[in-house]
Amino acid sequence: MAKFNFTELPSEPNWLVESLIPLNQLSIFLAQSGVGKSLVVESLAVNLVYGYPFCDFKTVEGDTLIIDQDTPTEVLNRRIIQFSKGMKGQPKYNLYVESMQGHSLDNRTLMTIINNHPTARLVIIDSLHSVCGKLNSNYTSDMSVLAKLKSSCLNGDRTIIINHHISEKNDFTIDQLMLDNSHKMAMGNSAIIQQADSYYIIGASASNGRTDKIYIRPVAKRVKIKSSPLVLQIIELESNSERFEYLNTYAPELSEVEHNIITFFRISPSDRTVKEVYEGMGHQHGETETRKALAALTKRGILLLSRHQSNLFKYKLP
Repeated sequence: MAKFNFTELPSEPNWLVESLIPLNQLSIFLAQSGVGKSLVVESLAVNLVYGYPFCDFKTVEGDTLIIDQDTPTEVLNRRIIQFSKGMKGQPKYNLYVESMQGHSLDNRTLMTIINNHPTARLVIIDSLHSVCGKLNSNYTSDMSVLAKLKSSCLNGDRTIIINHHISEKNDFTIDQLMLDNSHKMAMGNSAIIQQADSYYIIGASASNGRTDKIYIRPVAKRVKIKSSPLVLQIIELESNSERFEYLNTYAPELSEVEHNIITFFRISPSDRTVKEVYEGMGHQHGETETRKALAALTKRGILLLSRHQSNLFKYKLP
């Protein structure tokens, strides 16, 4: 048995999209139906073949393969062209598109078509449900096929992104998507998330009946992802085209009591119990309301909770 080397640091990951999407891994994009996850990956594909950064993040240029079993060919082609109109010049690399061709995981035709494109640095599969064939995404044994996908297709510097649906049992708010426990959100079963090397929770907001912002929360598994949840804005260009632009890092919307608690801690930065916060704010809010707000801020990571003498629990800013 080899001795552990305390002086050898782990190597930094290689990135398809700097600090956001690792190379040579399986990434899953999770969103409820109609949110816009397909638009995100299609825009990313166009940026890669044109050699453009994606929303201010450096990207690895190269050929890209889209395998889309959800979108009619005419609609998919139109969206790709809309994104390409925002680029200058001609594409440097090839974009391959397999639309509505019936490739599936159960008969291995999906693996075959991927390996028939050996130069593709990025492979996009849209979506998991539509490429399962006779396999059932609710069965753990069936979803072990994702391990076979990785072993047969993740060679060299290739990344695979699979779009998948969040459970539709609940309507999640943006705050819930960006902040709450995420490992149970995937429709089907936990085996889907277990096979992913990283996954991304995606939400959207609309203005005047049209999606205008996309929220992306990276969740690291195999490597550390440096990016915090981010907000992208969809920009309409004059040439009847669209592109995504980085807007800002996501910050949760705060209720009045949450905002007042954070202000109180910033003015008076010390560890405090619920009662001390309640009294320190001059009974501005009820004690129960204050307690709930402190718990919510802790769950989001905005406050920290620690145990002190006599088993007193106190809150503080990180």
